Amino acid sequence: MKTIEIDGKLYKLTEIKPEKKDHILFTLTMPRFNTWNNRWTGEGRKYTRSCRGFRYGKNIYPKLNEGNFQHDFGDGWVANVNVRLVTKSESKEADKKSEGFLGYDWMIDQLKETGEITN
Repeated sequence: MKTIEIDGKLYKLTEIKPEKKDHILFTLTMPRFNTWNNRWTGEGRKYTRSCRGFRYGKNIYPKLNEGNFQHDFGDGWVANVNVRLVTKSESKEADKKSEGFLGYDWMIDQLKETGEITN
C-alpha cells in the first residue's frame, strides 16, 4: 500500500478498483420500418432498459449473451435489441436518458428466459 506525506503527516492511499460490469443494458432500435415517408418517429431517441445481471459473482441469466437480437414482425417492421454488459453507473446513466422501451419489454423477458426472441 502506498503512502503520501502531506505537511509531515503520512496518509495511506487506497487503490481505486475499477467498477465491475455486472449490469445488463438492453437498447431498442428499429433498423427496418414500413412507413409512408421512410422515417420512424422514434429515430434519434434512446430506448433502453437495464437490470442487474450478476449476484454474488454468479450470472442471473445464464442463457443470455451479449449481442444483437432481431425480431421481424412480418409487416415490414424489424426490431433490434442490443444486449451488453455495463457498469452500475453506466446503467443508471442510460436509464436516466431513456424514453422507455415502447411496450417491447416482452422481448427483454424472452431474452432473459431463453436467450433469444421467439415470438
